[in-house]
Amino acid sequence: DLAVASPATVSRCGMVYMEPTPSVRYLFDSWVLTMHPEIQATINEILGPLFDNYLVKAIAYLRDSLKEPMPTTNSNVIQSFFRIYHSLIQQFYSPDHQDHIKEDVIANIAKYSPYFFWFSLVWAVGSTTDTDGRSIFDKWVRENIKGQEAAFPNEGLVYDYKYNTQHNKWQNWMDDQPPYHIPPNTPFNEIVVPTIDNVRHTYLLELLLRTGYHFFCTGPTGTAKSVTINRYMMSSLDPNMFIPVLISFSAQTSANQTQDIIDAKFERRLKGVYGPLDRKKAIIFFDDVNMPAKEEYGAQPPIELLRQWLDHGGWYDRKALEFHKLVDSQLICACGHPGGGRQSLTARFMRHFNIFNFVELQDDSLRLIFKTMLDSFLAIFDSSVQSTSLPIADATISIYNMVRQEMLPIPSKSHYTFNLRDVSKVIQGVMSLHKAHIDNDQDIVGVWTHEATRVFSDRLVDQADRD
Repeated sequence: DLAVASPATVSRCGMVYMEPTPSVRYLFDSWVLTMHPEIQATINEILGPLFDNYLVKAIAYLRDSLKEPMPTTNSNVIQSFFRIYHSLIQQFYSPDHQDHIKEDVIANIAKYSPYFFWFSLVWAVGSTTDTDGRSIFDKWVRENIKGQEAAFPNEGLVYDYKYNTQHNKWQNWMDDQPPYHIPPNTPFNEIVVPTIDNVRHTYLLELLLRTGYHFFCTGPTGTAKSVTINRYMMSSLDPNMFIPVLISFSAQTSANQTQDIIDAKFERRLKGVYGPLDRKKAIIFFDDVNMPAKEEYGAQPPIELLRQWLDHGGWYDRKALEFHKLVDSQLICACGHPGGGRQSLTARFMRHFNIFNFVELQDDSLRLIFKTMLDSFLAIFDSSVQSTSLPIADATISIYNMVRQEMLPIPSKSHYTFNLRDVSKVIQGVMSLHKAHIDNDQDIVGVWTHEATRVFSDRLVDQADRD
């Protein structure tokens, strides 16, 4: 970065000054030229006016009225929009520009484009803000889409819907989800109850990976970032076509370690060209990607190495000093919000990703998760005990919300931080009981009281707070 460069280095940099302009139409025009030649006219005709009238205004509204835990740039938000829209229409035709597209396919793309536009806008512009920002952005979208055929249903938020092309209507994410039953003997840490959050995140992850784009998610602890991605990679990827690679970063992770781990998963394809073993495609998941410590001049060496890979298609072999082109691989990254040992990431790296902020689960989703888990566990008990699942879930969530609002961290008590893992510990404590120890509903309420006190008062050291 030139901010830390010496005068000698600065004097050798060639600068091209471009006059700032509020118009970003050139990004749209250049993107259209990358699309299949036979649909360029359709995209220009339908998407062009929507882009000019709404997307540019949406980005301005994002900058003026919403908060971003992980900052983005305008050009990256626009490219994210293009990636989502392209992924949605790609399912209708061959990606090969030499293949002919039928007239009915072009007609369908024209028909669905207004709906795909608004879906892409919501998940490109409105995906990086927090919980409060989503409510604010929901109102902005509804005001601007009012009166259009593509208007969202009135219930809930615009984030709650995807467009179903088979039924030609907006559909809630949970409408086509079958009832979930926890398989017997499933370890507690492997239970993943489908909620509207992990259903839509999995859909967006699969949508982008299918078209060859990279995925980036951020969010506070306990929002199931790693669980959602790991579950998708281990259960949804075809093992005959994909190799899942999981890498966790820490403050001590170095660029050389990162390069060696990935090189070990690749083999030589051609001279200077390397790809995953067995001619498969690698999906590489970097967890806690913003943990590596910054060096003297503000850079994170592992991140700069990955940036070189994304920018230039590969990196140099440290022994042979020759460039290795790395092919057939896609990246998924996850991290917490910057702060507390987590670093902010350079925009030069982030520009390659669609960025999604995983917001904290709402009370309805928490209630669904913990009631489902308790119902499964209490099925072997009497009906009076089984009826306590919902009250226990509600009471745990209520205490969690109260403690989180009132027991705020201060310099002398920096340990006053609570997240969903604390709630999970309470439920896990209740689910670790043996049937022989429970005779009636009062017994299990007493156990819950003990577990809630143990988990939450464990952080509250003085007696006044404990009371």
